[in-house]
Order: sequence, then structure tokens, then C-alpha cells
Amino acid sequence: MSLAPALLRLSVGCVALALCAGFASADCPDDDPFVANDDCFAPEPLPSFLSGWFTIYGQAHAGGLDEDYWVVEDVFPGESVQLDVFYLVAGGDVDVELYADLGCSNLLDVSNGGTGNESVSATNAGPGLTNFYVHIVAADPALDCNNYSMSITRIAAPCASPPNDALEPNDSCAAAPVIGVGTTPVLNLSGTSGDPRDHYAIDVPAGELLTIDMLYAQGGASPDLTLYVTSACDSAEAVAFGINGSAQLEWANGSGATQRVYLRVWYFVGGAAGCGEYVLNVASVPAPCLATDDAFEDNDDCAAAVPLQPGTTANLHVSADVDYYSILVPAGNALTVEVEYVAAVVEDEVYLYLYDSTDCANQVDTTWIGGGPDFVDWINDTGADRTVVLRVDIDSAHCNDYDLHVFSALDPCLAGLPEDPFEDNDDCLSAAVLLPGFQAGLTLRQSDEDYYAIDVPGGQSLHVLALFAAPSAGIELFLYDSVVLCGDTSLGPVARGNAYELGQFLTWLNSSSTNATVYLQVQIRPLPQIYPECGAYDLDVSLGGDPGTSFCAGDGSDGACPCGNESALGAGEGCAGSQGHGAVLSATGSASIANDDLAFGVTGARPGQPSLLVRGSQPIALPFKDGLFCMGGPTLRVGVIALDASGAGTSSFSVVHAGPVTPLPGQTDFFQQWYRDPAVSPCGSGSNFSQGVIVVWQ
Repeated sequence: MSLAPALLRLSVGCVALALCAGFASADCPDDDPFVANDDCFAPEPLPSFLSGWFTIYGQAHAGGLDEDYWVVEDVFPGESVQLDVFYLVAGGDVDVELYADLGCSNLLDVSNGGTGNESVSATNAGPGLTNFYVHIVAADPALDCNNYSMSITRIAAPCASPPNDALEPNDSCAAAPVIGVGTTPVLNLSGTSGDPRDHYAIDVPAGELLTIDMLYAQGGASPDLTLYVTSACDSAEAVAFGINGSAQLEWANGSGATQRVYLRVWYFVGGAAGCGEYVLNVASVPAPCLATDDAFEDNDDCAAAVPLQPGTTANLHVSADVDYYSILVPAGNALTVEVEYVAAVVEDEVYLYLYDSTDCANQVDTTWIGGGPDFVDWINDTGADRTVVLRVDIDSAHCNDYDLHVFSALDPCLAGLPEDPFEDNDDCLSAAVLLPGFQAGLTLRQSDEDYYAIDVPGGQSLHVLALFAAPSAGIELFLYDSVVLCGDTSLGPVARGNAYELGQFLTWLNSSSTNATVYLQVQIRPLPQIYPECGAYDLDVSLGGDPGTSFCAGDGSDGACPCGNESALGAGEGCAGSQGHGAVLSATGSASIANDDLAFGVTGARPGQPSLLVRGSQPIALPFKDGLFCMGGPTLRVGVIALDASGAGTSSFSVVHAGPVTPLPGQTDFFQQWYRDPAVSPCGSGSNFSQGVIVVWQ
């Protein structure tokens, strides 16, 4: 089969803009993590994420020439590869060469643009898989160093009708040919008509772990894998979804005898439409997880559940034989069970399932995401003591060690949660007047919402941050400018809360010239099976012309700084830099897209250095360089702000239009200032970040 051409796009660019420009030898950044890819006989596979930044050193660098080599692996027959290259011209010319062979002797294409925007491309015209090799060239003899970033996407052409591969016909489980360990030839799966499915039978010896790796040509529908242990293929034992050109499925044979299993390759997610070429690699090795037990075995079914007491039970182990525990919960108590473990891969994640009876007939809670730690909880409102059962599970081919932490205490909602001083503020007509400032220890129930009236002067912005005491509280904020629609969450709100850590934040601009009274509704999402009935929360309310809300401070409240360089608690700065304090980012103007008057100013950064305003769509708080990196999903460059002799600067560009993507009304963005702090920065990385600012566009 000749695969209709698919497009692989690689983008390369200077991440730091002015941060990359005009480096002297002493100021060049450290080499990127891929330090060994310095010749074509040792290329690095292109990382699947390709969102980081990479460094190239030119002939003018004091440490000598250091170029980069990459390999684009597993290019399928007929697949086209295009590489678009972007870099900062001021940093020095960077070219790209594309080769067909390891060692880079067969040149396929080369770019010589020198404009900062270049392209190379090639197509696999052969009958099997191949690799393409990329050489990032320091073309300018005067180049000291430059940075670039990379991203990959694939776009497929319409499917063509392929011939059968060597293992056809295998369109049903009954027709599955037996395959052994090793790598198959290139196989075809087509969905231009009918329901495309390929089936294979595999014999797995007793006590062995079966691993099936699938590689497929990206760009079209992604094929998926399903494994069955019966010849009728009527009960799935394991499933793996194709993502970014590959899928992996594992299964351990704990039956005590050789067992034949059946593999289905099909477009489970994409439906019948789709076509593509793929390769299977089958391996079978002794399964390490089938022989390990903890002291509580055999607690492998609901009837054999082992009693578990409040407190911590450590050094437990789960594998294909699921673990069950029983827990006595007194009447009126709230039960929380936390699981703690380390997962090297997704399949190592440990999941909890909680049942409110000893026959495991009614599941009342489960962990959803994994990643460890995680928890389940349940409130015993039956009026009598109740024994519940906890099931601990993992992917059938994997095993892991874990600890359980059991907490059982009187539920405050059943015992009577005390009311806060603002009660009874249970509707808009009884809304309590709320002034700017911090209010702690407020209480809330699902059946007893809170309402507040807030006066906002003309031209000023209202910022509200609500923090709930419980990590899964489901608190929500709604803002109304009319008593008539107040409380109607579907039609009435002029602003809605956005998720932030343990609560929500909300921003609203009074664009009129007169005072406006608005009404804040605070509620717990009405899903008692997921969210608690009641709890305590804090409100932080502020007014001003600042259209943004500060967050992600470097004082330790939102995460530790990289080398203990926290700024003063409550100062609202980023992590401390070489000046002994952190930088502060602030916003002026408005969040109106139409007005396009939003501006950012930074103070307290390193004097005389360049800085970069960056924007993201998701809040995070990760140690990076000398500071906290506060946004992601993805991070976009907005513009350069030059810093004066005091370490201050103001944006002189359109924040709305400066970035690669124009924001939309109602969109929430997260901004941060990245500034250079060379030679004497506290952690030695040479750059740092301000705190973050949240903007809700209008």
C-alpha cells in the first residue's frame, strides 16, 4: 500500500526573543539537555513534546562549534516530511539540512535563507519504514550562540484504496492468523468502506508479560488496540489508544498455562473512516508482578476483604490480583481514604473504588485521574454504623507498592456547621454588603448559598478570589448586575468564576462612569455524590483600575522557589533575584479587546537587562530557572520590555495583537515577565520571573 502523503511539520524558533539576542560568550545559555547530539552518527530522536528550547553554538563561541543533529524516526512509505525553521536573525544565521542516512552523506534538502524563516522537505518513496536525519547548522561564521524551539504536527491527505497485506484476510477474530514475537512487516488498515479491523492470535506462555508496541503513520485516523482472551473477542482484557504515532498494550498471563489471546487493530475512536499503515512489535518476557504479595494477602475479592483501621498502613502491593479492604465507619462520620504511590508510567497508577456494602454491589466513589496521591470519601448518614469495602486496582499487566491513609471523623455538616457573621445571606434580596478586603472562615452549604452586594466605582475593576478548605470542594462564583436575574446561573451572570488551585477567581470591569452595585453568588456545585455538602472558605476582594489579578507569588505560598530564594511573604513579588527581592508585574488600562489599551509594567527586575512578557492559558506553578513558571497550555511570547536603571519597564506594544493568537471575549489568560539576571542570579540559571497576573478579556 502506498500511504497518501502525510505532513510532518517541525517549527524551530528563538524562545526568548531579546533574551537570545546579542549574547556574548560569557552570557551564552547552558547547553540544552540533548548535549550528546553533536554529530550525525549520534542523533537524538525528535522529542514528541517539542515545546522546550534548544541551544546551538557557532564558530565564534569560546567553547567551540556545537551543532545539533536529530532523527525523524519511522517515516512510513509515501509519507512526506516538511520542516519549517524559525530563529532570531539577530542571533546569527541558522540553516537546516535534511539527510536520508545515518552519517548524513545523502543530502535530501537544504535551506539557505538567512531570513529566520526557512523550510526543507522530503518524501519516503521506498517500500518500508525509514528515518530522516536533521542537521541544525550554525551557518554564520560570526554566530556565537542562538536558541530555537520545535513542534511537530502531521496532516494526512484523503485515503486511497489499498491492496491487502500479507496477513489478510484477518477481518474477524475467527480468521486471526497466529503471530509470534518480533516485528511484523508494514501492514495495512483501510476504512474507505465497511468496518476495517485486523485480528491476530498470540500464544503467551504461563507467567509471562506480553507487550505489543504499534507504530503507525500519523496524520489520519489513529488506530487503536484491543486485547481479548476468548476466541469470540467478546470481552476486552486490555485497550490502548493510538496517540502521536504509537500505542502500547500489555497483559500478564497469570493463568498457570499457555494462553492464546486475540489482538484487534481498529479505528475504535475514529469510527470506520480512515486508513493507514502500521507495524507491530510483539515481545514476551517473564512477568515480575505475578510473584509479589504483601502481608494482607489473599484479599483478592470482596468476600475476602481484610479489615483496615484508621491511620496509615504502609508497604502494600497490588498487581493482577486486586486488593480488598473492609472499613467500619461509625454513624455520622465522614470517611476519607488516601492512596500514596509513585507511578513511573500511566499503567503503574493505583486506583481506588469504594462500596457502601460488604457485597460490593453499590460503588459510591472512585479515583478518576491517578498520578498519586489521590483519595475517595464517603459520609455515613444512614443513622447506624456501616462497614464499607475499599477495592485497590491497577492495570492487569503492572504492579506497584502503595500506602493507605484512613481518616474517619464526625462530619461537620451532619453535626451542625456554625454560621458565619454574614448569615442569613441566602439570596440576592438578603445579600450581605461586602467591602474590599480579606474575609476568612466563611461557611457554605449546598442547600444554603451565600450572596454578597459589592459597590464598584465607575471605571474600576472588581477582583474576587475564593479559596475553599477542601481540595475537591467544587466552589463556584457568579456575578450579576441586576437583582432581577440574580441567581439565574444560565442567563444572568455578567461574569463567572474561573478555576484556580483550591477555589475560583473572578474579574469584572465597570465600564461606565457611575457607581454600580453587583451581586456575588457563592455556591457548591449541586453534585452531592462528588462534592461535599458543606465547608469553610475565604474571600479576597479588591477594587482598582488594575484590570488584572495577581497570583503565583514567589513567597512560598504557591510553591517553593528553585533554590530557597523566596521573596518576602505577602510582598506579591516573584522569587528573589540578584537584587535581593522579586520582580512585580502589574497591568493598567482595561481588559477590553475593543479598547486595546491593556499595558503591563514590571518593577524590581535586574536593571539594564531585557525582559519578555509571556502569556499562557492554564495556571501552573513549576520551579524553572531562578523562579516559578506560572502558566502553560501553551506558553506564547507577547513582547519585549526593556528595563531601565532601576529594573523597571512598561510595554509599548499592543498586548491584544502582539502575540500570535488574538484573545476572545470571556477568555482567561495568565501573564508573567521573564527577565535576564546573568552571572550573579541566586540559583545560577541567569534568568528569573515575576509573579503572575490573571486577565479575563472583555
